[in-house]
Amino acid sequence: MVTIKKKEIILFDFDGTLVDSEKEIVDAYNESFTKNNLYRVPARMIKRHLGKFRETIIHKIYPSLGQRKIQKIAEDQSKLLDITKAKAKPNIVKTLAELNKKYTLAIASNAEHKIIVETLQKLEINPRFFKAIVGMDNVKHRKPSTEPLKKLEKALGSKIKAVVGDTETDIQMAKNYNVMAIAIVGTRTYKDLLKEYPDIIVKDLSELTELI
Repeated sequence: MVTIKKKEIILFDFDGTLVDSEKEIVDAYNESFTKNNLYRVPARMIKRHLGKFRETIIHKIYPSLGQRKIQKIAEDQSKLLDITKAKAKPNIVKTLAELNKKYTLAIASNAEHKIIVETLQKLEINPRFFKAIVGMDNVKHRKPSTEPLKKLEKALGSKIKAVVGDTETDIQMAKNYNVMAIAIVGTRTYKDLLKEYPDIIVKDLSELTELI
């Protein structure tokens, strides 16, 4: 009897890794602040916290707000986020097609599952590239918790080789699970990412086809 070895999993973050929706996310925060009678803030104040939970970002910007107000703003930000303007990262489809030959591909993100799928479809990135997608609404504990990784390994019956992401949250999750951490420059600078000690730092996803 021949045993077929299952392909290892390469796990991708979504926003800032596979797609560029930074401007849309920032705009949605400022629109939600305005809707809730708060001042808009400079984009840089929001960008430095991207990758964290919505509630955490809002608390960092407006630390005196109560939990109910923060939750209301977070819900508004989700509703106001315009995914139609998001852009695919360069070389993404070709890179995914190449990696898919050797690995099982999956997504774990602090975005909602529905938004991930809708954005992929809008950008003509076939969701079928990914054998599993875990959004924030699919787990009790979001990144950098290792719950998304455990859930994916159980569902796919294989082991995770690497986590690819653009912020310290992704690097921390990979380290917490003792798998390879691959960081992509963009949301954070090369210098900022270096402080988190990822195993690999790339400037373009296409580099992955030669590195793993």
